[in-house]
Amino acid sequence: MLTNYFEIVERFLRLKKDHLDRAEIEYRENQLEVKFPESMIDFYEFFGNNIEVLHAYYRIKKLEEFEIQNNGLIFGYGHQDENTFGILLNQMSFERPQIQKYDFNMKNWYVESSSCHRFFLNIACWQVLNTMPCIATVGIKESKLDNILDGKLSIISKERPLYKSYDVYSYYKEESILACYIAPLQELYVSSLDKIHLENIEDELKLELDWV
Repeated sequence: MLTNYFEIVERFLRLKKDHLDRAEIEYRENQLEVKFPESMIDFYEFFGNNIEVLHAYYRIKKLEEFEIQNNGLIFGYGHQDENTFGILLNQMSFERPQIQKYDFNMKNWYVESSSCHRFFLNIACWQVLNTMPCIATVGIKESKLDNILDGKLSIISKERPLYKSYDVYSYYKEESILACYIAPLQELYVSSLDKIHLENIEDELKLELDWV
């Protein structure tokens, strides 16, 4: 269950929407004759009614827009719609199926995330972060990340992936800062509803932020 994590992330929304009723999600499952992973159900329960979140960076489909194509359940698009996000139908019964992306040019599926649980942890924070009016970034080597952030930002989920360098880490500070560390790029993105909070964290981290 990701509900505790999503409760933290939801605090940072400017425009909160009513949660999607689980009965609606179950109805869509019955229409498509598939069983959604629990992490996907949790994500759509919290954010499935909020189009600002769904379209903030990646374009995640609304529940009624789900499609079955190329032997997969399609639920969204990559950045600039360059590919689709989906779950292969033959993995839908797995507890944590892989998230795949379908490359339109190569006409083939490729693994985007080894665990849908981890994917929806990441995507919720990243999408909500990109709804916020004040965003800045700074380069930090992964080896120094924990020391720099210690006592300043709290990690949202303590679940660590098998391959740390290929993932995203989500952090927060009370109800003022929401952050994502993009491990492959070694970049920390911090966001807030008020620029003063980013200026304060810039001083605390003793780093110079680049404003997005």
